[in-house]
Amino acid sequence: MTHNWIDGRPCAAQAGATFRGAGASSWPRSTSADLDQALQAVEAARPAWSALPSGARRERLALAAADLTRATDPDPRLEQALGLDAHEAAQLASALAEELAQPGTARPGTTAGPGRPERIGTLVLRLDWTELGAGLARAVFGALAQGQGVVVLSDPLAPFLVEPLLHALAAAELPRGLVAALHDDSGACLEAALHDARVVGTRFSGPPGACRRVERWSAALARGAGPAGARPGSSSRNGSSSRSGAGARSFGAGLEDDGLPRLELAPLRNTSALVTRQAEVGYAAREIARGVFARLPGLSGQRAGGFGRVLCHERVFSRFSAALLAELAALPDAARPLRCLDPGLAEHVRRAHELGLDEGATPIFTAADLPGPLPPGTLAPLVLTNVEEHLRIAWLGRPAPILCLVRVQSDERARELARELDLDPLAEDLSSEAEAVGPGGPAGGPGLPAAPSGTQDLPPDVR
Repeated sequence: MTHNWIDGRPCAAQAGATFRGAGASSWPRSTSADLDQALQAVEAARPAWSALPSGARRERLALAAADLTRATDPDPRLEQALGLDAHEAAQLASALAEELAQPGTARPGTTAGPGRPERIGTLVLRLDWTELGAGLARAVFGALAQGQGVVVLSDPLAPFLVEPLLHALAAAELPRGLVAALHDDSGACLEAALHDARVVGTRFSGPPGACRRVERWSAALARGAGPAGARPGSSSRNGSSSRSGAGARSFGAGLEDDGLPRLELAPLRNTSALVTRQAEVGYAAREIARGVFARLPGLSGQRAGGFGRVLCHERVFSRFSAALLAELAALPDAARPLRCLDPGLAEHVRRAHELGLDEGATPIFTAADLPGPLPPGTLAPLVLTNVEEHLRIAWLGRPAPILCLVRVQSDERARELARELDLDPLAEDLSSEAEAVGPGGPAGGPGLPAAPSGTQDLPPDVR
């Protein structure tokens, strides 16, 4: 059995319970008692770390980053879970190392809001597995560079992703106990972190529906309602906010200074691709097909930032659609997608297909168009056309192997619509009623690369 990491050493959960993660591994199901133990260790180690000059802290972290970027292979358990071959595993490791080596790490959410002072203390980070090792490392490094202590709550879908980071930090000789890692598929640790005075901030990333549930859950705690009956996995969607109405609240705004830890939410989103009247449609189709359905680096549509829709000028719509189908027919990755780790994503794709049919959209590429049966545990690519901009199917925000083709009258309207779709605070997540904070649920954290919030720019001839 793998373990939590507290006070610089592995330890089992105090309650002795476990859950089954990816593969055959079992992981400790931590509770508030384990979080309390972790916070005690972090708070004991943090003052000495915070007292170091920032340059000294960054030197230590540079050693840990160098250790991570020297890795030639990602964790073999991720390779096995996703169905990567050896060459792809090496490619993924190289891409993650390059991402981690990029200059500038986003500053963690230590500022409580405009005009409010920073608070140095302990941050709790809950990152979605699709952020992968580089996202997790940048989040933790960003927090540590500011003098914070960190408790990482692993994503139960891939809890092992935290282990290489822990080893690298230990080799860099940071104060013992400064970083802790807990495994939990029940949400108990997140619940405890959201109302523990020792925690100055909690960052959570995940699908839009999961982020909305955590936001409502945290607001209930702030009102003194407590967690009873309001656990993140049990809240249902409601229609109290409109897309553009005054009640719609943007994620990451945090709670007011009510004594609770600041909550920063980072919903994982897809983006819009624009195909203008002057675009070279063959090139556009190739880039978009790969951007949605390639195995790497988009994880066959599971990683945030991939295209969820194409806003195509009506004069080139037919030619682009034909070119896209030709590209998909020739794309080997479309016929052998990576495995889906998240049951919530599978439910989202199933409901999206049903919703598209109900709204009058036309599927033009599905599993039936593939040359053979799908590998076990994978999701078929789905391309829908005749998608009108007002339809719900056009507003899907969850990253998924789904592509909606939307015909627009002008390039100007395409750009305007892209801003509306990509920044929608109520982005559709059709699995949100079924998701839980455990497997298939939310994740994310301060210091992570920002979730995509705008149209992805393609090369000039595709804009």
